[in-house]
Amino acid sequence: PPPTTPASSPPPDVSPVPSPPIFSEFPFCGCRKNPPSPYTFVLTSTEDFAKDSVKVCGVVKVQPCDTADVCCTTDLQKIEFRINDWCWGAIAAATWKGQIHYPAYQSYGQGMTVAKISNLRSTPATAADTELCFLTRKPCSSLSSLCYNGVCEYALIDTKINCCPTGSFA
Repeated sequence: PPPTTPASSPPPDVSPVPSPPIFSEFPFCGCRKNPPSPYTFVLTSTEDFAKDSVKVCGVVKVQPCDTADVCCTTDLQKIEFRINDWCWGAIAAATWKGQIHYPAYQSYGQGMTVAKISNLRSTPATAADTELCFLTRKPCSSLSSLCYNGVCEYALIDTKINCCPTGSFA
């Protein structure tokens, strides 16, 4: 019989483009974004701290909220900031109620990196007027270089990750 040529193989599978995350809006989790909330964060100061670092401070304000909504009675467990991808590790440390907190970082994809300051363990009664400060360092030693596209978005998140009021400052 005549020689046979091997059957041609199908072309190799092309790797699919990664799917965008299920939650494409900051914060990148399944919490209720911008529910009624007793919490807000207000930037109070930025100051040069040392060579190539800036100290950033803000205060958690507590406001009246209709307690018929579950988000008005939640705790405050963490504050997340959306940062530029290249700023991973740029927040050296934060202080909350005199305690040092080291941030955790997470990326949900390109342009979707967050710095998380956790274990705040606060309630509306204990969070009122509490100052949060953090120190930035190279390569993101200013708010405009740290924050995604120069706008500092934040989320105030409860322990159960149900409620996450957000805001921003520049």
